[in-house]
Amino acid sequence: MVEFLILLLGVLLAVSSVVLVDRVMKRSEPVGRPSRLLCALWIPLLMCVPFLGVFPHPARDGTIGSVAVLAGVPLTMAIALPLVLLSRRGRTDRPWHADDRLPIAWPAVGVVLLVLAVAGRGPHFLAVVVFAIGIVLLWLETIPLPGESHGRQRSGGLALAFASVIGLGLVALAAGQWRAMLLLCMLTAAAMLVSATIRLGLSRAMLVAGWAACLGPVWILGLVGQGGLQASIAAAGGDLPAAGYRQLGGLEVLVVPGLLILALSGFITGWARWPTVRGRLVAVLLAAGGIGLALGLLVP
Repeated sequence: MVEFLILLLGVLLAVSSVVLVDRVMKRSEPVGRPSRLLCALWIPLLMCVPFLGVFPHPARDGTIGSVAVLAGVPLTMAIALPLVLLSRRGRTDRPWHADDRLPIAWPAVGVVLLVLAVAGRGPHFLAVVVFAIGIVLLWLETIPLPGESHGRQRSGGLALAFASVIGLGLVALAAGQWRAMLLLCMLTAAAMLVSATIRLGLSRAMLVAGWAACLGPVWILGLVGQGGLQASIAAAGGDLPAAGYRQLGGLEVLVVPGLLILALSGFITGWARWPTVRGRLVAVLLAAGGIGLALGLLVP
């Protein structure tokens, strides 16, 4: 009964999160720095926050659950974005043009994750460094551009939306059924992407999808590295040099989010250049592969 009530509370928080995010995007300005921050920072953060509540359970460290949570956001985007593009709205709204700029941070994050996956092991501080690199790349995207209008950012709706997704993360942290909560977080992020497509247009929704896919695993990896450093420092009795070089294993799981991010980046880049039939075929294959991977990770 308690588990059911927790799950019900999670569903209510998920619905309220999507509604609040939809209202924020509906009232946002179409151009200017606030609009760019909404696509590159605020909406991706709102998508990623609930996943942080699914990860910390000790029973999922080093298991398939670690892969599922680390790949949760890019997996959701790899499924939802192709389906949005295949929809009627995806064909009629402004598409991603061939001259639109793909942020270099996306493939860079994918390559870094694959490098760590190939290494398999590394010092704990390396995970924190990767997190710092991802945050710096995101920060570079938020720097004001010459001649860009600054406008006004409505902060009240964003604050309520963040309170709602933080509540969803806390519910996920308290829930025992981690697969159900992970699925709920994925559905919430997918609904936010659909809302972004409707409110912001398809082109800006692609930016939301790419930044969310990169930010999710980088953020979780940073938390893993920080937790490992704290445990190592406590075990080493305050000997910082020794603690800093203690090894973090199980990095092989990063191959899944790394490949997903690269696939998503390539898909977004090529969508505007491919013929219609080829674009739809690739979208179907990407979505089908994502759904198959999700079933493999979520079904016991």
